[in-house]
Amino acid sequence: MIALAILPLAAKYIIAKVIEVLGWVIFIAAMASWIPQVRQSKLGEMLFMLTEPIVAPMRSLLRRIPALARLPMDFSPLATYLVLILLERLVWML
Repeated sequence: MIALAILPLAAKYIIAKVIEVLGWVIFIAAMASWIPQVRQSKLGEMLFMLTEPIVAPMRSLLRRIPALARLPMDFSPLATYLVLILLERLVWML
């Protein structure tokens, strides 16, 4: 009986940690994108490969907003990070 009560908490913890690590990877990739030497290195390629499948849908969604489409900066990593924070909090609320 106790094992069944702990399992959901353990699952929540694992999911929340995966989301947290993903948020950190997105943050590091966003910071690394400002440094050409890092962006063109193997580390930069790996970060891009890990984050692009998650950030790309947010980027296409944000480009539909005319005010954001004209800006020279890409706010999709920030928006994705904020969504991940909301997801993490939602996991803990369930």
